[in-house]
Amino acid sequence: MHTNNYQKKVGLIIPGARHKKVIFGSSGRILRFFSCVCLLLFAFSAGACTSTPEQPGSPQETIEQIPGDADFTAPFDTLWVDCKNGVEALYVSMPRYCHTWAGTIIISPEEDKPDFYEVGEKELAKLQTEHFYKEILYAGKTCPIEFNYCLSQGKLLALPLYTETPDGFYCTCVHSCSGRPDTLLLTLSSNRQREYTEYKLLLDMSTGEITDFLKSCSLEKIAKIHNIDVSEDLAWAVIRSSEDEYYLCNINEGSLVLADDLFENEVEACKFLDDKTVYCSSEDGTAWSYELDTGNYTLVFTDDSEIEYLFGTYALRIEDTGATYVVSLKTGQETLVADYCYISGTSSVLSPDNSRILFAKRDDSIEEMGYKEFAVYNIRDGKLTILPRQGYEVRTEIGYGWLDDQRVEVMAMNSKGEYYCYFYKFP
Repeated sequence: MHTNNYQKKVGLIIPGARHKKVIFGSSGRILRFFSCVCLLLFAFSAGACTSTPEQPGSPQETIEQIPGDADFTAPFDTLWVDCKNGVEALYVSMPRYCHTWAGTIIISPEEDKPDFYEVGEKELAKLQTEHFYKEILYAGKTCPIEFNYCLSQGKLLALPLYTETPDGFYCTCVHSCSGRPDTLLLTLSSNRQREYTEYKLLLDMSTGEITDFLKSCSLEKIAKIHNIDVSEDLAWAVIRSSEDEYYLCNINEGSLVLADDLFENEVEACKFLDDKTVYCSSEDGTAWSYELDTGNYTLVFTDDSEIEYLFGTYALRIEDTGATYVVSLKTGQETLVADYCYISGTSSVLSPDNSRILFAKRDDSIEEMGYKEFAVYNIRDGKLTILPRQGYEVRTEIGYGWLDDQRVEVMAMNSKGEYYCYFYKFP
């Protein structure tokens, strides 16, 4: 392993800028709708699900019974349970606190050498950890690129080492690129909060070559760049300046346009819905979807004050009765989630592929954090699966979210400081 005199800080980076996990599943209008970058935590336990009578016209439900500590004898003990309603549960005892993403668990027994474990259907598989280091010059400043990584299901997953330098620039994010398994998207950042700025580069892992793929975009027109979000096909970028102005950049053509000019309105926020569509909103609650290739746009809302954003292609609208509607941010079309009542203490998270919504109902009657019910709504087929839960009180459930497109994760900790992860596969 390369050694140097720089101070290292290890941090977890979510690969895929558009699919965020949310600590404690907060689903409100956080920073209007999407500018929060959060980590999702999780832990395992073992248990059995017992069937409950199905009510006519209601979604099928089972009750999950989470096992106690005595059901595990050593770290990495696993227990798999078929909950009989299409839900499968995998419970795991962990040796220490961990992180997860993209179907993988990350455990860091040493500061700069994590262990990667792939979460299978019924067990974990340890993956080989590799190390990468390279120094480059950016804007006349030395910038170290250093991270540990593994190969999981054909994708590179990387965990950066925050290697601080006297110049103040370092690599803070490493994202995998869809359809390009050998290519990583790097984020270079300054470490000064008041003067924060960032830039994106591409790294070809097969050759070690680093490419400035944004150099044709005339970004010198922007006084200071605060954030750059890139489409998965690397054809477009949404750029936010330090003055909170948003620009759309056609990377292939090198064009740059101010979003305010497109809508003749001051754009307060802008994000990708997919590779070819962005969603923009203004301070007065007006919002549009805009097709990047055609220049066509759709007025989605004239007032979005009742919308609960989910950091993806869909949002929610909740009526006072608890009736829950899924709202397309492309068209504004609403779909009722039949047989579901959204009550106080409920939070929600959209899956990374925008196909499912997880609803989590918190139990406010207990002192520690715990969730008495999980429900997953499949947007594609309209199916709602509800999982009532028992036994969660034995541990504090410190975080939850999506492990991948189909599996939900929960991290829990007992009174001894021991960690467990629960994984649920929903239909």
